[in-house]
Amino acid sequence: MYRVTEKTLENARKRRAAIAEAARLQITEGGFVSATVKAVAVRANCSTGLIYQYFRNAEDLLKGAFAHISAYELSIFSRGLEQYQDIGQAMDTAVKIFIGRSLQGPRLADALLFEALPPLVEEERLRFRRSWTHALSQRLDQAIANEQLEQQNTVIVATGVTGALSENLLPRLHHATVERTHLPVQEFISTLQILCRKMIGLPHHIGGRP
Repeated sequence: MYRVTEKTLENARKRRAAIAEAARLQITEGGFVSATVKAVAVRANCSTGLIYQYFRNAEDLLKGAFAHISAYELSIFSRGLEQYQDIGQAMDTAVKIFIGRSLQGPRLADALLFEALPPLVEEERLRFRRSWTHALSQRLDQAIANEQLEQQNTVIVATGVTGALSENLLPRLHHATVERTHLPVQEFISTLQILCRKMIGLPHHIGGRP
């Protein structure tokens, strides 16, 4: 009788991750709408039949790809939050990372935040947003415990911060709606850093300057 070994399971995990990575590359260039099973199979250098061994259908493939991408982006954002003990520096760093990465990869950011998605994939997006808010809420709780912030409902504040960052990105990612007078990138980031400091109850200083 055939027995599944740990090596077999590890090979399966690696193959599934490789397919998800191929989907990420496809989505980075053309969004979720372009990530068909056939297109991903070409990038992964495998057959469509092999993809169906790891993902039930096209929607399940997109869900797996979204989870793969969002976990990576969330880990980078979370590391930014933990980079400094001072909550002001931590917030400034996290904002810079999130906005900077979004503007460097606008097609991927638009796909993660705004692109219309099938219901199963939309569930994964909601999970991503909850995890993003949770990471920020925990960091605010830590700052309160260290007496760097006043007492506040950190879940509501974190939800407001993540919403503000997303909504301010929307015009930047959808070029048709960008106003001609939009701010230069560095000024855009620093303005959002000031906004987020206000939202969590900090002085409006960045890098030691008022």
